[in-house]
Amino acid sequence: MSQPLKSSSIRVQEFLASHGHNFTVTELADSTRTAKDAANAIGCTESQIAKSLIFKDSNTEKAVLIIASGSNQVSVKNVEAAIRACCSSKFVFAAV
Repeated sequence: MSQPLKSSSIRVQEFLASHGHNFTVTELADSTRTAKDAANAIGCTESQIAKSLIFKDSNTEKAVLIIASGSNQVSVKNVEAAIRACCSSKFVFAAV
């Protein structure tokens, strides 16, 4: 028997549904904190995991979501340079 979803997962499920997406949010018993943990929990390779990082503009507080393969390391310097070139703004990593 599956456990009820945590409130944060329920909010994600409701957001998806309210935007017309018919996905089912599933919580795993094993840790998925890292890409390696997630891959082990579902039985795939790290490169098949999508990890997300959120960067925040220190001036406007706008967020930028970076999604990368679980096997790749994201360079904060490269992200900042790309955003600065695109948006003429300084972004800083937001620990979310």
